[in-house]
Amino acid sequence: MRKKINIFIASFIFATILWGSISLSDVYFTNVDVKLALVNLPQGYTIGTPLPEKIIIRVRGQGWKLLSINVGPETEFRVALNKDSGSYNIDLNKYLETNRLLFSDVEIIRIYPDSIKFFVERAITKKLQSFRDLS
Repeated sequence: MRKKINIFIASFIFATILWGSISLSDVYFTNVDVKLALVNLPQGYTIGTPLPEKIIIRVRGQGWKLLSINVGPETEFRVALNKDSGSYNIDLNKYLETNRLLFSDVEIIRIYPDSIKFFVERAITKKLQSFRDLS
């Protein structure tokens, strides 16, 4: 009886692995959440507008590739800034080529949001004196 249970369990595990490998060979669509990272921000400057922490990228590809993107380490979608301060209106589709290593072997269908607007300004710090220090 014990031998039959072991054979059944081994057969079930083998069938599950076989089914999974065949299923992941197909082409699928999925959404990938990617952290948005602004690079080349000059020292002493900050973003004056709230930005989304993550962007959603709709991709199409083989199941194995999509599995490795979703299960692997968190990736960053890098956007390089080219000036010190002022208003930015960035089309994220233009940065797909520089971030291509993130999504090799998959087709990018859509990015949400497809553009971001923000303002870069000089960071100012002030030291406040307490009432105790005045007396």
